[in-house]
Amino acid sequence: MLKEEKVKIEDREITVTELSFASQLRLEQLGEITSEAIYKECLNKEDFEFLQTINREEGKNIRDTLNRVNCWNKKEVETTKNL
Repeated sequence: MLKEEKVKIEDREITVTELSFASQLRLEQLGEITSEAIYKECLNKEDFEFLQTINREEGKNIRDTLNRVNCWNKKEVETTKNL
């Protein structure tokens, strides 16, 4: 079961879902390991667009806005790199 974390940003509760192992591998294979690509996988479409709007207004990136919420399961990624 993937972990979910609730984050409140500007009176809106956003659910951040941990990336599945398959999503992590797909992003790695595509070479798209950016905060935007990762959070696009972790958030529903409406929340992602809401955060992009805030980011444009404040000149921040999604990782700053979410205050570094971790949806990337580093332990699994490290395991695959050691294979």
